Amino acid sequence: FDAHDRDPLSSMRLSSAAFARFTAQLRALAAEICGGRLVLALEGGYDLEALAETTTAVIHALAAPEIPSCIHPSGTEVSNQILETHREAHAERWRSVRPRRSIAD
Repeated sequence: FDAHDRDPLSSMRLSSAAFARFTAQLRALAAEICGGRLVLALEGGYDLEALAETTTAVIHALAAPEIPSCIHPSGTEVSNQILETHREAHAERWRSVRPRRSIAD
């Protein structure tokens, strides 16, 4: 949670609500592509009040009775774009996330 707005070491300025939305999106992606399996690890967060608030928001997003929809109406399309962007960004160092190629390639 180092990216929180109140973390003294960060300049990313994310709110607790943003972490909850990210968690909801991850939960929706997990349901869509890996049978709902999701692992999270608590790391960072040097403002204890922000850490408690954000951890609570994330737990609520995980425990919601229904999987929240992604922010964009076409969640699958947006999710795929996000995944491809990350694959492209990390492909040089991580072979396992290289961008997918079409059959024609």
